Amino acid sequence: MISGEEISLLVIFTICWGINLKCKHAGEIQLHLQDKEAAEKCSKDIGITLETVYATMKNELKDADEKLKCFAACVFKEKEMLKDDGPINVAKAIEDLPDEIKDDVRDAMIKTIEKCSQKKEANECETVFHAVQCATLDMSKLKLF
Repeated sequence: MISGEEISLLVIFTICWGINLKCKHAGEIQLHLQDKEAAEKCSKDIGITLETVYATMKNELKDADEKLKCFAACVFKEKEMLKDDGPINVAKAIEDLPDEIKDDVRDAMIKTIEKCSQKKEANECETVFHAVQCATLDMSKLKLF
């Protein structure tokens, strides 16, 4: 069984933004109930285990397949961060940033959201996956997570 901390890390890597969590700057990561429910629902809907998603995330998305990409899209949809016509809902993603984030980190995350949400791919799974890749790279450079 995947632990609560692993689910937290899973969703952080999968969503990278818009998740209601406390960043490591606050000393802990806390996954809120709605995020856990979204991850578990999407895991069942897509037919991928959270353990598989977590293992792929730990491997820096190198083995990401269509199920993993669609898992991320599903979580975005559950959190209303993916518009019906495909692009990322930037306003919703920014709105969902937790209040606990320090202003400088919030500003950097907003810039990342705006930068990484520009491109619409062939389908929603690819759109979200490329946004997640972009955000993961950008945030790792900024050492946000």
